[in-house]
Amino acid sequence: MSTHNGSHPGAGERRVRVLIVENHQVVSEAMSALLSEQPNLYVVGTAATGAEAVARLQAFSPDVVLIDYHLAEGTGIAVAEALRALQPKIKIIFVSRSDGAAVKLQALEAGASGFIHKSKAADDIVAAVRTVAGGSMLFTTEELASLFALRRQLAQLEGLTDREVDVLRLIRLGHGSRDIAQKLGIAYATVRSHVRALERKLGAHDKVALLARARELGVAD
Repeated sequence: MSTHNGSHPGAGERRVRVLIVENHQVVSEAMSALLSEQPNLYVVGTAATGAEAVARLQAFSPDVVLIDYHLAEGTGIAVAEALRALQPKIKIIFVSRSDGAAVKLQALEAGASGFIHKSKAADDIVAAVRTVAGGSMLFTTEELASLFALRRQLAQLEGLTDREVDVLRLIRLGHGSRDIAQKLGIAYATVRSHVRALERKLGAHDKVALLARARELGVAD
């Protein structure tokens, strides 16, 4: 664990205490150095694992935690949930090279205030920390609406039958209805019935839209 002292803030200005959870040491050190240069930010420590993050949280009570979505032990989602269980008001920002809708939805559901791509400029990361520390979300109104819509779609996906999921998977792989019927050993008419049910349940008006939805929902190969 490393700890860095930032510059002293102005009179009466409270420093925002930041914890960095990142298993790549070079990235962790660079981010720590960046934030420590700011007069009103103070990096209380870094952690590479969930256990270390919990220990740092309990020892230093940070205001904001930056968590890499991809940690050596898995995603940072479980880490975020563990930290919020201990300190419900903690502000969390996920930092990652993955920024798809499904990943952002997971972050939102884990209580994150935002998600920032690692390619963002240093100023953007600093601004993000200040924004969430001030009580605001990084997620825009449009992003939130899109993510809530995706959540509804995923709920719909959970309501599909196993056979409908099989059909949807094959549609995503580019198979036509007759090919799907042959692969699954069912009648062509049965496949068409499943496709109509899928279109209705997933709000797709045709097979092209259904294919797009299957990709959006990340239906496994």
